[in-house]
Amino acid sequence: MIFSQLQKMVRFDTPESQWFSKVLWVGVGCGRLTPRILIEMAIQQVLQQYNLGENAIIGIATLDIKGNEPGLVELCQAKNWPLRTFSSEVLRAVEVPNPSAGVGIVVGTPSVAEAAALEAAGVKTLLVSKQIYRASTPESRQAVTVAIAQVQRKTPGEF
Repeated sequence: MIFSQLQKMVRFDTPESQWFSKVLWVGVGCGRLTPRILIEMAIQQVLQQYNLGENAIIGIATLDIKGNEPGLVELCQAKNWPLRTFSSEVLRAVEVPNPSAGVGIVVGTPSVAEAAALEAAGVKTLLVSKQIYRASTPESRQAVTVAIAQVQRKTPGEF
């Protein structure tokens, strides 16, 4: 059996079974009232860019003040993903590769997406550092930040 979080099927000359283990926590940072479609497009773009499969996503992690954000809640409900939130104090204590002083001033932690992904996965290294996805219309200033961390399992298939 092949255990994978890759998006594309891997072909072998022997009989195979491909199983997408749920091993990825997606950290998300976004502005107030960011629409579900923009959040979903940001996640899909990052998954495609890094050749990761949506089926490997455990859930979404973010700052606690985003726990009732309609776009995030709608996406998590539609995908049946848990939405895990953390306080700014918890996220501020997480060491991240790309802190932002501007974000720190606004929400009390220099990182949302990276810190939330790391905290949810219980690891210290990101699989994908923060990627910023901006709305395609010039009049919109909305952006979504996505980072991905992979849960470390002791044995394949362990949950």
